[in-house]
Amino acid sequence: MTAGKIEGSVGVVTVTESSAAPRPLLARWLRSPRTVAAAVLLVYAFWIAAFLLTGHQARDFADVGTRFVRQSHASAVIAYDPRAHYDPTGIGYDGQFCYYIALDPANARYYMDWPAYRYGRILYPVTARVLALGQAALVPYTLILVNWLALGGGTLALAAWLRRKGLSPWLALLFGLYPGLFIALRLDLTEPLGYAFVALGVYLFDYGPARRRVLWAALSFALGVLARETTAVFPAVYALALLVGPMVRRTSPPAPLPGGEGSPVAAGEGTLPRAGVGRGGALKDTANALGRGRTSPPTPPRRGEGSQRDAHDGDGCGEGGLMATGGRVWPWLASLRANWRPAAMLLGVALAPYVVYKLFLAAWLGSSGVPTDALPLLIPFQGLLVLWPWHGEQLAEIETTILPALLCAGLAVWALVRRQWRVEIAALLLNIQLFIVMLNPYASDYLVSEERVTTGVVLAALLCLPIFARLGRPGRLIFCASAAIWIAPLAYWMLTTW
Repeated sequence: MTAGKIEGSVGVVTVTESSAAPRPLLARWLRSPRTVAAAVLLVYAFWIAAFLLTGHQARDFADVGTRFVRQSHASAVIAYDPRAHYDPTGIGYDGQFCYYIALDPANARYYMDWPAYRYGRILYPVTARVLALGQAALVPYTLILVNWLALGGGTLALAAWLRRKGLSPWLALLFGLYPGLFIALRLDLTEPLGYAFVALGVYLFDYGPARRRVLWAALSFALGVLARETTAVFPAVYALALLVGPMVRRTSPPAPLPGGEGSPVAAGEGTLPRAGVGRGGALKDTANALGRGRTSPPTPPRRGEGSQRDAHDGDGCGEGGLMATGGRVWPWLASLRANWRPAAMLLGVALAPYVVYKLFLAAWLGSSGVPTDALPLLIPFQGLLVLWPWHGEQLAEIETTILPALLCAGLAVWALVRRQWRVEIAALLLNIQLFIVMLNPYASDYLVSEERVTTGVVLAALLCLPIFARLGRPGRLIFCASAAIWIAPLAYWMLTTW
């Protein structure tokens, strides 16, 4: 610390230069979404390095079994290798099929149980093959690389979204370090890439380029669906949100969760953007069309903005409140008439590539369907009930995946009772319904499978944080309890999946 004096006619002023001057820079760095993503990448980089330096091979991530690798001799690069480490059961796990597709996309079908189903998640293995330049020896490494980068990218998108909402970006660690995503990294599975594109799509839906928000969000959702079809829940719900439009009045801004950063204005983000849908495809306040109001009061338009801009903003979407003037809510049919074009575009762009690709698979492989064992069940929790009497894995599933999901479902219902009709609430409840309540016995029988499948539930719950914060202290405590239960098994998986 240094000091000096300035003398003048009014006396002497002492000027002190403190060594604490860099603190604002450090504070900004700690609040940056990039720092959160870097922390996630660093944790996984250390684990991957430790795994490989203790005698394991990169292709051990795929958990290959001898049963399928010896099923055919159609491929020159998919073959039994006595130097490889194979799954002791001989069956292996789902990541081996991504590995086969990345090695030989044309002939991998001869080494699978359900070819049309396995090929349906095409983006991850094809991306790894492209990065490997088609070199079979590099494919095991690029499979790891793609998932590692996807975990960092998904965390970055979610952390940036949370910060724009006035919450701490560090809450995104629950997504980045969720045990289900670690398992997917460890076993060369498709969840990290699929849900990274979902997180990016949600960010673009709310905060993307003003004139093309819906389009860019739809393209991101489309990539997510091509990586993993279960992510289609999100574009379907967000398209419905655009279609029906906000139907309730504005609500007060959310109270920050523990570790929050205050309002978006205090975080340096300014006021939240506005947009909507009107004639000619222009958007009018349709960011969250199940009724999300502004989280901060609207600011007066600057010169060149205002109603004309809102009426001609292309297909963007934002953080808008009422689809009305003077507090009068538009009728539901008027909302449909005004918003069907962007809703159709979002759903079409997000799902059309997958539908076309499935038609190609049907023509090539003779089937495009999902095996009946993997379909949701109509009777609630039937997939778990048929496994009675439950052994250790089922009990662990109830504790680590079902219980926290049901706690968040209770918060979502509470929010609905409080008239918080929001797109994030719909996404959470639909994910819980499909991947918790209606989960099939095929996934319910294995803790590894259920941890992976419920990734969408965790992501949707994090997207509901601004809404849960409005429920007061009980809502925040219940979510924190759910988060603690979700994240608790991470150390166990990291230490036991060698």
